[in-house]
Amino acid sequence: MRSVEVRTSAGGGGSANEVVASELTAALDRQWADIEQLNTRASAILGFGGIIVTLAATVASQQDPPGSRGVVTGVLAIGAVIFGAVVWQSAQGWRPRHWYGAPEPDQLWKHYGAATEDAVRLRLIEHKLASYEKNREPLEAKKKRVLRAQQLLLLEVVYVLIALIALPYLP
Repeated sequence: MRSVEVRTSAGGGGSANEVVASELTAALDRQWADIEQLNTRASAILGFGGIIVTLAATVASQQDPPGSRGVVTGVLAIGAVIFGAVVWQSAQGWRPRHWYGAPEPDQLWKHYGAATEDAVRLRLIEHKLASYEKNREPLEAKKKRVLRAQQLLLLEVVYVLIALIALPYLP
């Protein structure tokens, strides 16, 4: 954890601690907004991918009559495999994790109820900074997973579209 110098201001103006605390709060708020946005995006990717694979399966069932060689179904099954990868990446990007934020109020009171205002502010700054740092790596991993899911969804869409266009030319 980085050390934070405590400075108090004379004359009742705002202190450096207040500015630092405000900036750290804003940074943590941005992290939380990113987490929510990525969860929403992962859910949307999963839903859209499901729609694409369902439409492809519907077309395949209409194009492959019983007793046929199942070429159409086989071709479109590859789209389902790609969808499986979309599901995996979306689930990994969306899965709940422990994220760090503000300290629990009861613990704050228990440990700092009798402390000076500057000591409490310093501890809050240190806690917010540690929370921000602990969230950084898992948030980057989450972003990469959701990006991979998005790329796989694009691959799925392109593959299924090409397969659907090629349907009339398949044996």
